[in-house]
Amino acid sequence: MARYASRASSDYHTYQFFKDRNDPEKAIITQIDAENATLMLIKYGLETKLPLSSADSLSTQKMNEGSGIYLKVNINGNKHSLFDYLNVLIKVELKGFHKEMKIQVL
Repeated sequence: MARYASRASSDYHTYQFFKDRNDPEKAIITQIDAENATLMLIKYGLETKLPLSSADSLSTQKMNEGSGIYLKVNINGNKHSLFDYLNVLIKVELKGFHKEMKIQVL
């Protein structure tokens, strides 16, 4: 029970911190798979997944075909590599007692 309360408190305070922010932040691509790119928000040490659109997902799979690991990703029609920097906007919503981070790549 204490663990649940701790996580809910952390999610709520993260939501309070980010709810009115509209400034672009730097993020780095730390992992790529067929349907998501994992981004690390450098300034805050937070990690979140960026879901790829179906077109970007297909393009990413074609670019990495034949290799055992995904090293390139297509985000909004732009090609990026693993560990590239991106400028993003952070939106956080509170759903139930859990935060949901939404990232918009600029």
